Amino acid sequence: MVRRNDSGGEADIEVKVAILGQAVKTVLLPVDSTVGDALEAAGHSANSTVKCNGEDVDSTDTVEDGDRLTVSSKVKGGLHR
Repeated sequence: MVRRNDSGGEADIEVKVAILGQAVKTVLLPVDSTVGDALEAAGHSANSTVKCNGEDVDSTDTVEDGDRLTVSSKVKGGLHR
């Protein structure tokens, strides 16, 4: 749901940030905010794998009202020989 400011313009949007292993956080952001902005508002770094409504996204992608971000740590690894 988009909130309206006193002059009737759009004030902010609501985005849910689900960081695996933690409670889901709801953050309010200005319209045209990015995935990185949402992660920062939720207290998480952008150095993670992020999906928005099930789709892979980049920290510079824009979020919209009602989006749900799912955040997991980037997996590193492989065989060391």
